[in-house]
Amino acid sequence: MNPNHHCLSLCSLILALISSAFAAQTTDSHPTDPGKIVQDDLGIKLDDYLSRMEAFGFHGAMLIEVDGEVVLAKGYGIADRRLNTPITTQTVFDIGSLSKQFLATAALLLESQGRLSVSDAIEVHLENVPDDKRGITIHQLLTHTAGLPYLPRTDNPLAEQLTSAPGERYAYSNVGYTLLGRVLDAAADEPFEDFISREIFRKVGMNQTWFRKDLPSTQPHMARAYTDDTDHGTPAEMRLPASLRGAGDIISTLGDLLLWEHALQNRIILDDSSTERFFTEHARNDADTMGYTYGWMVFRTARDTRILAHAGNYGGFNCDYRRYVDEGMTIVCLSNQFINGRSMRDAVMNNVSLIAIGGDAKWPPKPSTTSGRTNELEPGGRFRIDADAAIVVEMIGDRLHLQADSQAAMTAVFLPDANEAEREFAAFASRESERVLSGLMAGDTEPFTEHVSPSLQHSAGRSIAERCAAMIESHGPFTGAHALGTTPVSDANGRAFLRATFERGERLIQITWSGRRIVHFAEADRLPTREFLPIENGAFAAYDIFTNRSAILHFETPDNDESTLRITAGKSEHLARALHQQPD
Repeated sequence: MNPNHHCLSLCSLILALISSAFAAQTTDSHPTDPGKIVQDDLGIKLDDYLSRMEAFGFHGAMLIEVDGEVVLAKGYGIADRRLNTPITTQTVFDIGSLSKQFLATAALLLESQGRLSVSDAIEVHLENVPDDKRGITIHQLLTHTAGLPYLPRTDNPLAEQLTSAPGERYAYSNVGYTLLGRVLDAAADEPFEDFISREIFRKVGMNQTWFRKDLPSTQPHMARAYTDDTDHGTPAEMRLPASLRGAGDIISTLGDLLLWEHALQNRIILDDSSTERFFTEHARNDADTMGYTYGWMVFRTARDTRILAHAGNYGGFNCDYRRYVDEGMTIVCLSNQFINGRSMRDAVMNNVSLIAIGGDAKWPPKPSTTSGRTNELEPGGRFRIDADAAIVVEMIGDRLHLQADSQAAMTAVFLPDANEAEREFAAFASRESERVLSGLMAGDTEPFTEHVSPSLQHSAGRSIAERCAAMIESHGPFTGAHALGTTPVSDANGRAFLRATFERGERLIQITWSGRRIVHFAEADRLPTREFLPIENGAFAAYDIFTNRSAILHFETPDNDESTLRITAGKSEHLARALHQQPD
């Protein structure tokens, strides 16, 4: 029996006080978000940074606690594009692989109750274990050292082929945690989801945290997940494959994860001995810069301090939970959007941590409070780069929206300071996307398989083929694919846009590349658009929140009334493109 269970009434009181403090600490009140906190100079500084990032496309909920005090807890961006619902501290997200730490906690809790030992071989708890997996221990499942693959090929983890001998090396494995879930089922004598919900979530007071199967049908604060312009739906609408049970599937909020953080700090669920083992590094390959505990990754910063962290992805949901244990700091980011193959957490986590310790972070331009219009001038219209490339400019509110229709235009708008490698990538992505799309429409999946990321191949390969077949059924036989261009955002990331033609119509297709691998395939409603915000001196700026690269735009009307867009980028602020308005 866990000795901490004798003080559950006291623990409940402590957690209630923590929960009340989360709302009571709010110094920047918001009528729709009683949990919002922005306090002290550091909280104000972090909020300024994240608000600028929000203006240029960041969407997520952020929590920063330093030395036991929450300096920032706030949502940025949009939870539901259809309803324009803002993200708040109450917004519910799928937390993906952050779920693994709760299975690890359950294993240690069951051990403290005498129902298993982490040194047990899995056949102690499971029947019909194949010979090649006999001897795999619970410890090896917890630390990704069981030799199981990263992603499943079947719904049965015991049927998967080993990629290395058990105990030989660390290799992150969702399959391993799916198998761990089955062991926990047997040891707890009930579904592990029910055990974790009762013995962890409810005892910690995490009343807005559920496994997907237990989600209340009327939950009003669920975010919708997005990959570029594709809406995947809410967690309740997104099915988790049976093959991934145990690898993810928990839904939570910023406030509940703060309760969990305090439960870890105050030994609410695990006693001192179990907590020490929970956070002890157990696995690391010789060449790796990262180790693994039970459900946490271990890193060293450039400052030679220790971080316990884990990230999670599912659909468009992505998150990151970092415990800077040597510096007394915890940072949590929960988001519902992937853009150009990149997660929102990648845009902010490192800079937020640098700002929090007083380091030198990169900041976006500060949007102007003025409209950007000068002398009653409202920019707009169609602008030519050359005979084959045009940019359509529309002013919506105080912002400019630039839409590109070709490779030259896409490069000018999305990466005006593109280097040779980035231009080469754009040509590669357009060429290969055309080949992939033509193959899929003809029933040939080899080009797609050649380039697709493992996660997409596992989760969406069949549905992509089905969508291609549906387009043919609706529009008649496929007649060709024409690449319009790729919006490059680095030398290995961007979105390719293609026109698929059929006997009875055409469709616009978007294929997203990340690390030169296909990570998303979707029909698109329109050509790509980039937003430029007004800044000082009547200029407009676009900012890539992932690469920290800016593009500055000036709208000019010289004496000859020939309107011009001038876009500059890079440290030298050199002229990238001169775009002349197309004559009527």
